[in-house]
Amino acid sequence: MKKRGGMIRVKHRLEDIGLALIVASLGVAGFRGAQKIGSFLATLWYRYYRRRVDVAKENIRRALGDAIPPGRLDELALLSFRNVGMTFMEFARFPYMSAADAARLVRFSNVEVIHRLHDEGKGALLVTGHLGNWELLGAAVASLGYPISFVVGRQGNTLVDRRINRYRARMGVQIIYHGAALREIPRALRRKEFVALLADQDAGRSGLFVDFLGTPASTPRGTAHFAYRCDVPIVFGATERLADGTHFARLSEPIYPDTTADERSEALRLTRAYTDLLAAEVRRRPEQYFWPHRRWKTKPVEGGRIHD
Repeated sequence: MKKRGGMIRVKHRLEDIGLALIVASLGVAGFRGAQKIGSFLATLWYRYYRRRVDVAKENIRRALGDAIPPGRLDELALLSFRNVGMTFMEFARFPYMSAADAARLVRFSNVEVIHRLHDEGKGALLVTGHLGNWELLGAAVASLGYPISFVVGRQGNTLVDRRINRYRARMGVQIIYHGAALREIPRALRRKEFVALLADQDAGRSGLFVDFLGTPASTPRGTAHFAYRCDVPIVFGATERLADGTHFARLSEPIYPDTTADERSEALRLTRAYTDLLAAEVRRRPEQYFWPHRRWKTKPVEGGRIHD
């Protein structure tokens, strides 16, 4: 066991060094260069990691069906991989960026929502999905001068985990780990901060089943329950990658919880509301969504009926 533990430590050290070298090379490449590198590496991933490609294509067919023109399926899947590659490389550029850079790279639609909620003295839950560049969305909100925390899982490699969280902190984004969410999210909201969550991953049997792109999907319960119990609104946001290398972020109007209603039914209503907003954005630009994830892995019970 001791030998295995030593091997793991060496592996983690090498992974961290490899990430540091990639980041150092991107300092020379510049932001547009990082995008090109990410696109190129993702193209290789697409060509040689067929299992995830097959998952992506299956998900696109499930979600879009007849809306996909003949011959478009392969193109959409490849562009989806390239968007992920560019997103990761843009994130790896964070050590060479500032809040001013994030403000320059991301233009907002309906940014008044953020200002208004701050002026109201409320915290809020900023919900997004794996669409566009989700990491840059948080950095862009931080660039407006408002405190924001991302709810994230711990990486298996502690060294890499610390490194990527340092990159987030440099852009003004703080971290709340999933394991501490029950305690730390209410604290952040009481401090009138924004808390950002990715809410489009399969949540297993513990999730709420709501329609997502035409199929029931197990969706995390936490966002809606925090909104209800802390009496704070949910704002859906997502970025769009533009041809000139910049991004455009759309923010919804606040979705307020009705704390006089039954919590279970209200959680279902809130979850449906922001999931519908995400679905509309994905349909509008499917090439920028992360299709390789097994979003519909967990099936609803009771004869396929959507349930809570």
